[in-house]
Amino acid sequence: MAAPSTRVGELEIRGLSDGILKTSLDLVLGVDRAQAEQLVGGSQDGSLFIPVNNFLLQREGKTILIDAGAANTMQPTLGKLPDNLCAIGIDPQSVTHVVLTHLHPDHANGLVAPQPLCREAA
Repeated sequence: MAAPSTRVGELEIRGLSDGILKTSLDLVLGVDRAQAEQLVGGSQDGSLFIPVNNFLLQREGKTILIDAGAANTMQPTLGKLPDNLCAIGIDPQSVTHVVLTHLHPDHANGLVAPQPLCREAA
């Protein structure tokens, strides 16, 4: 599946998924459980599923990744970023810069955990 992309002048921007983070509605602060359920449109077993997305910027030979994903450090539903980079023809080792929006593990652990390499096309 091709990553959605857009161009702004010479800058190409693509959205990529690292997967889905399963968390609890109990972690939604400032509202009661019933209101949290209503806000998210219902839940499965009181769980909330949050997409973890990254952005790839390419310009003038630079490949810039916004956030690095969770790698294999959290849930099995995360850590999809390297495969999604490979799927669009970007070797994760070719990333020249990484910009972190914040240091939660689902955004930063991809920098410290071993990453798989792109598999050769069959």
